[in-house]
Amino acid sequence: MAARLPIPQMLAAIRTDSAPPVGILLVTAANAISGSPLALRLPSALAGAAAVPIGAALGRRVGGPRAGLLAGAAVAVMPSLVLHSRDLRMYGLAATLAVLSALLTWRAAESPTRGRLLALTACVVVALHTHYFTGIAIAGQLLAVAIALRPGRAALVRVCAAAAAGLALTVPWLLYAQAQFQHAGTPFWVAPFDLAHLEDLWQEFVAGYNIDWSYPAARLVNYSRFVAAAVAAVGGLALVGWYRQAQPPARRRLAYLALTGAIPVLSLLVISVGRPLFDERYASILWATLVPAVGVGLSWVWGRVRIAGPAIAGVVIAVLAVVAVVMGLNPPNPDVRPAIKVLNATTHPGDFVAVAGVHHYFTLLYYADPDIRPRAHVVAAEAHWYDGTALYRPDTLVTEVPADVPGRVVLLTDETRQPTPMPPGFQRVARECREQVCIETWSR
Repeated sequence: MAARLPIPQMLAAIRTDSAPPVGILLVTAANAISGSPLALRLPSALAGAAAVPIGAALGRRVGGPRAGLLAGAAVAVMPSLVLHSRDLRMYGLAATLAVLSALLTWRAAESPTRGRLLALTACVVVALHTHYFTGIAIAGQLLAVAIALRPGRAALVRVCAAAAAGLALTVPWLLYAQAQFQHAGTPFWVAPFDLAHLEDLWQEFVAGYNIDWSYPAARLVNYSRFVAAAVAAVGGLALVGWYRQAQPPARRRLAYLALTGAIPVLSLLVISVGRPLFDERYASILWATLVPAVGVGLSWVWGRVRIAGPAIAGVVIAVLAVVAVVMGLNPPNPDVRPAIKVLNATTHPGDFVAVAGVHHYFTLLYYADPDIRPRAHVVAAEAHWYDGTALYRPDTLVTEVPADVPGRVVLLTDETRQPTPMPPGFQRVARECREQVCIETWSR
């Protein structure tokens, strides 16, 4: 909903939230053209498409043209990246910028010309203004350059200086948005990382998050994740064979690509020991550079397993593409639009309109009729900053439905949610459910 605000008001809202401004600014630009869901998702889709040639360039640098082709194909069909390209959030753009910074860092370390260093600085600036966790990715890439590629001291200093210049140019935004730092000591929604989560790490890398088993398509989607993880493992395991048979210069190139993903992910795991931050969406920004490595592994299978090699690589890419389509057509949350159509048709001017809990509030604001949006409320015991409270009106959050409501209460709620307490004298007169989301009407 921030995209519908004038830019000064939008920036004033998100400076107290948790995100940098680039993602919201791009959605705002798309909204100026069209407010349709397709238009709003266009920045993420374009960012995902841009990752394909960047990933191909990384793969080609590691293993030649065939590796580049398959690295680009792996980026194009990897379900985890496809899902981020479908969604409205900035994770897909941040992942693409992390992959781009890995390529630009490599190029600048080889030949630290002014143009390459300026390109790296510009990438760092945009990346840090897109998602703060790209800073972990960029720091890991600089360390990977020093460990694996081992450029001369002068070249390494210039590359680090270019990245530092990008960080310095981010300071004005950090000063403007310093209210976001107040969230550092408050509770967060990410659960502590445990061994059970560790077992699922490869599936998250390949196919993104697991969806709740109560969702109608959960069985299909979650089993598809397992299939995708299994076939992608062919490329991952083949990297061992590729590395063993490669010459030292090629080994260093592959080591760089692997370390650009491994170092940031391990860093996030270490950070999460003290403060849980390891979530698939955050990790996807950091391990995005490992996706081209899967394509490099497939290129080794292609060249070493005689006639069957191309077929194996082709099957892996095809299966990943099919899984990406299956998961892309089955979003992890219920479709709220049919229920909101019911709400639009049944709400009267004097009704108290509310959402039970914080989950569907912004979806309601997007799809509800214009006369309903200004009087929509959230009924919840509490709402946290990560629920988007920076965009709440002062009267949005109520802990209970007020007793002095003059008309009816129209409530949007999940089908399985516990009943929301109502003031004395109110009785439920209607309940209509669509796609696991219900509209309840209460009246005296």
